[in-house]
Amino acid sequence: MSAGPGAARTGWRGPLGWFSTAGVVAVSFLVLHLWAPSDDPRSSICVLRRVFGLSCPTCGLTRAFAHLAKGEWSAAWAAHPLAVPLAAEALVLWIVWGATLRSGREPAGRSDNGGPWLNLLWINLATFGGVWVVRLLTGTLPP
Repeated sequence: MSAGPGAARTGWRGPLGWFSTAGVVAVSFLVLHLWAPSDDPRSSICVLRRVFGLSCPTCGLTRAFAHLAKGEWSAAWAAHPLAVPLAAEALVLWIVWGATLRSGREPAGRSDNGGPWLNLLWINLATFGGVWVVRLLTGTLPP
């Protein structure tokens, strides 16, 4: 039996998921705020960087988020220039998710082709690839 469009969503698509996400973000923010990031490749969580010494398109993003959690904007930019836009995008998506839940409307992109979420994913992937190429050419990738 399927629920109609006005039916309440439960589980991860409902308020439980929205508030759980807020809790995970709060704990992550606290951990990143307390963590002192190192630029040493041997302490990197990136397998490519640790094993092969190659920086991937997301290298520096975790350190950038740690700097953002401390309010260190310039250090975050130096670690990865997409940290601020990505954090802003995540915040906007979380707010849209909450507004959609509150309105009782169906979330966008529930079709087989992924809708706007798949497009956003492709845009993000292309942006990360483009920024990685620019950082490679300008020598600003993490060592």
